[in-house]
Amino acid sequence: MLLAVLPAVLATMAVSLVATRQSLDSVEAMIRANAQTTAYQIATAAEEPVRAEDRRALLNIARTGIAQSQVQQVRVWSVDGELLAEAHELGTEDVPGFLVTAPIPGAQGHPGGRVSLKASMKELVVARQKRWRDVLVSLVVALLAVLAAGAWAARRITAPVTRLGEALEKLGTGESTQVDVTGTPEIQRLLKGFNRSARALAGSHLEMQTRIREATAELARKNQQIERASQARMRLLAAASHDLRQPLHALTLLSEGLVSGETDPVRLQRIGHVRECVTSLDQLFSELLNLSQLDAGVLRPNWKRFALDQVFTNVSRDFRPVAEERGLRLVVRPTGLWVHSDFTMLSRILGNLVSNALRHTVTGGILVAARTRGSAVQIDVIDTGVGIPAELRERVFEEFYQADNLPQAAHRGESRGLGLGLATVRRLAHLLRTRIELKSVVGRGTCMRLRLKTCPPESPAQAAVVVNSEPVGRDSPD
Repeated sequence: MLLAVLPAVLATMAVSLVATRQSLDSVEAMIRANAQTTAYQIATAAEEPVRAEDRRALLNIARTGIAQSQVQQVRVWSVDGELLAEAHELGTEDVPGFLVTAPIPGAQGHPGGRVSLKASMKELVVARQKRWRDVLVSLVVALLAVLAAGAWAARRITAPVTRLGEALEKLGTGESTQVDVTGTPEIQRLLKGFNRSARALAGSHLEMQTRIREATAELARKNQQIERASQARMRLLAAASHDLRQPLHALTLLSEGLVSGETDPVRLQRIGHVRECVTSLDQLFSELLNLSQLDAGVLRPNWKRFALDQVFTNVSRDFRPVAEERGLRLVVRPTGLWVHSDFTMLSRILGNLVSNALRHTVTGGILVAARTRGSAVQIDVIDTGVGIPAELRERVFEEFYQADNLPQAAHRGESRGLGLGLATVRRLAHLLRTRIELKSVVGRGTCMRLRLKTCPPESPAQAAVVVNSEPVGRDSPD
């Protein structure tokens, strides 16, 4: 619109100004020419009265002059500059006008005087007003015409572009759309190209949706197959673990019966190997049964309030002899804190963590401690073992994974374990609505941490018993 209107308006104004100026100059020149002609006529008529010095006749001639159109004042002057006659319209003394003069013919071609005539500018003012009014009207008409033409042109260009923008917005939301092909040839070409692209995009979108639905259905089928296979595997593991433990118990009893009364060292060694294999198989089946129960969702937490020292006492009693046998120190610091959790699951978590820490510690010891952190109880199991590299800190919680950074376990003649302890710990922690945090420095040790919800003791008497209980550890590991 601006490009269409502005040049046309400027051009119209320029042409109108030039034409108006020329017209007004022509009107002014015509008025001056008429006034000059009138002055010459009065000068010719005043020739004889001037010679005769007939002032009355000159006055009549002057009065006749002001009777002419646009003449406001007439004066007749002698050759010496004496005013011989004067006539003027009443009330025109201060009215603006312009003067013209004409010489009065005299003897032998010499001027006999002069006539001065004041002409009115009223006609010129009226002509100017009328001309400027005509110019203004013509500018308004031209501006309206240009605006109408510009609006039509802009609408012809912008209307298709606006429809194209709306269609693009719909296309962006995934809605199929088409636009009417109108406008200039260039706009039509653009709209046709958009319609072709929109149709192609709609076809691609439809094909993609079909493929997504097919892939989703296939994925759902595969997930169902995996879920059924996983459930079947867990049921198989649970059944196999439970059924195979009975012959394992029988093998244990038979191996113990073979030992009694046997004195041959070779046979005793073989019987010992058999008993070790049976013990490992029994441990493996126990861990598999526990994992299968956790994965199958059979186990549910038995939520209750209990003193944390009850769990710490069991851990100290069960693992202190093992630590002393290996030349390590196990320190379990007493605490008066109570937690809301499952006693058996928490005991298994701390037992697995302490057992794993003992297996990976050569010198120093293990510390088990608890402290409050806001509304939670933070339990730490800290060892001075070999540590866990950063790249293995997630893998150690996988089933049957064992880090290869503990060659010293073989030197003590100890079993390296089955790689199921930390996997069980993670699953139990999930059931208890917490998680295991691991911090480790290679060569210096590892810290396993979990947080539980704290709670007040069931009665003041029980709290006093816990506070006055004897410590279950003496020294902290280095």
